[in-house]
Amino acid sequence: MKEFILLIHGDSYHDESPQALEEHMQKYVEWMKDLKNRNLFVKGNRLENDSRVVRPKTIIGDGPYVEPKEIIGGYIILRANNLGEAEELVLTCPLSNEFFITVKPLMPDPSEFI
Repeated sequence: MKEFILLIHGDSYHDESPQALEEHMQKYVEWMKDLKNRNLFVKGNRLENDSRVVRPKTIIGDGPYVEPKEIIGGYIILRANNLGEAEELVLTCPLSNEFFITVKPLMPDPSEFI
């Protein structure tokens, strides 16, 4: 199986009331448990809001500033046989109801060649 990274665009739900957030989290945890039980979930996490842009020989503080839809709020790494299967798994993710999710195949881990 290949590994795929899911990049979650955005950093807040449409409804952030405590009850709604609890429901979102419960659905997400159930989805992760299902993938983990099928040995498809590798890891995932939210990203902190602090960031820096580094270009050759230059650190550009907090910028450049991006639109909220361009913010990467978190990531998930999962296993699937191919990109199509990974896309189908994303459609079952509760986060896909609230956020845009980019799916990209990961290259093989270079440490495997050492």
